[in-house]
Amino acid sequence: MDASAAQHDGEAPDDEDDDLIIEAEADEAWAARTATFDEELGDIIKTLKEFTLGLEHQMQFKERRMVDSIQRHGGGFLKLAQQCLEKERRANTNRGAAPKTWENTSTMFYYPRPTGDRAM
Repeated sequence: MDASAAQHDGEAPDDEDDDLIIEAEADEAWAARTATFDEELGDIIKTLKEFTLGLEHQMQFKERRMVDSIQRHGGGFLKLAQQCLEKERRANTNRGAAPKTWENTSTMFYYPRPTGDRAM
């Protein structure tokens, strides 16, 4: 049976079957990447939350060397956090310059939370 006869019998032509297979494989790959992303970011969030609780515990000891160590070893991360929070503040304010629609910085992929979602 040729392709035109298959079309008349209600069957999909072979090239449509191939397209469906490719689409299904792409969907599976996307689902796997999404699951990996969720797991990786979830682990980072868990670590940061636990570490923040540990830092709050450290305050009672007034150990300056701990602050120095955080600034020395985590300075880049702290700068990123401050830049992301500043981007969020700019996006949620009615005053000042409008937020940039395209940035060429490390905060480019950070999506600000709506005003009502902020805990502080």
